[in-house]
Amino acid sequence: MAAVAVTAEIAKRAANLDWNDLPEDLVERTKQCLLDWFAVTIPGAQEELTDILVREALEDGAKGPATLVGRSETVLPSAAALLNGSPAHALDTHDVTFSLGGPPSVPGARAL
Repeated sequence: MAAVAVTAEIAKRAANLDWNDLPEDLVERTKQCLLDWFAVTIPGAQEELTDILVREALEDGAKGPATLVGRSETVLPSAAALLNGSPAHALDTHDVTFSLGGPPSVPGARAL
């Protein structure tokens, strides 16, 4: 299956997702993961690493309609994927949960 077809199928499933059909513990865990991601990304968005990445992206012509978490600049969607992920690592707050075997923000971010 081509990458575009896989991406389209994932997008279709996400668009048709009904939170009421999901197990309560999964919804709760997803909320915790998203909260964790925002808690490290918002302060990381103000770090020098993020400033450099945003400046470089804009200098390379990435100005566009996509928003950046914790920032006023807007960029192309392809740049936003990198620029919204990098601040989560800027402060090196890689916590781990034993039930996931890694940072709890990863599954939640992927669920978006």
